[in-house]
Amino acid sequence: MKTFAIKTLGCKVNQYESQVIREQLLSAGLKEAPFDTKFADIYVINTCTVTRESDRRSLKYIRDKVNNNNATIIATGCLTELDEGIFKQFPNITLLKNAQKDKISELLNLSLRKDRCPIIQDFKNHSRAFVKIQDGCDNLCSYCKVRLVRGRSVSRPSKEVIAEVNTLIEKGFQEIVLTGICLGSYGRDISKELNLSSLLGEILRLN
Repeated sequence: MKTFAIKTLGCKVNQYESQVIREQLLSAGLKEAPFDTKFADIYVINTCTVTRESDRRSLKYIRDKVNNNNATIIATGCLTELDEGIFKQFPNITLLKNAQKDKISELLNLSLRKDRCPIIQDFKNHSRAFVKIQDGCDNLCSYCKVRLVRGRSVSRPSKEVIAEVNTLIEKGFQEIVLTGICLGSYGRDISKELNLSSLLGEILRLN
C-alpha cells in the first residue's frame, strides 16, 4: 500500500485544505504516515508566504524531502502562487496551485471511491474542526500578500457549508470554527441576502 505524508504551514484555511487533500488520498486507498518518516511514497508540503520566515520554513521542509529520490514531492499553498522561480532549485518537485488542491487525485492519477462524499468527514488531530466558508480577498492592503496569492473573494454555497458542519457535528466535534481569508465578505459574491450573520443563524439552528 502506498503511503503519503502532509506538512501544513500557516493559517486555518491551509489546515482545512490539507484535510481535503488527506481525505482524497485516503479515499484513493493510500495510508497516511508521519511527515518525519523517510519512507513515504508521496510528501505534500502545504506552504505559507505571509512572512519571510514562513517562506524560509516552507522551503526548508521541501529541501529536507527532495533527497528522497523515490518519493513524489508536491509543493502547494501560497508560496507556490507568488514566486514559481524559487522552486527551480528543486527540479523534481510538482507544484500544485491553491485552486487545484481538490484535484490532487487527478494529478496523481488516483481513483477515488465511488461513494466518497465531496465534503470533509473529519479533522485529524484536532478537538475542534475548521470549515472553510470563503477564500480570497477584495481589499488591496499595501502590506498584505494575500490578495496576490488567493485572488478575489469567493464564497462557498451555504448549503454546502451547512452539510459539512452537520457532518462534523455528527462525527462528534463540539466546536466548529468557520474560517476564510476575509470572513466579513462572505456571501457578497452570491446574493444580497446571504452574509456571515445569516449563515451563522442557519448553523445555530442545527442544534
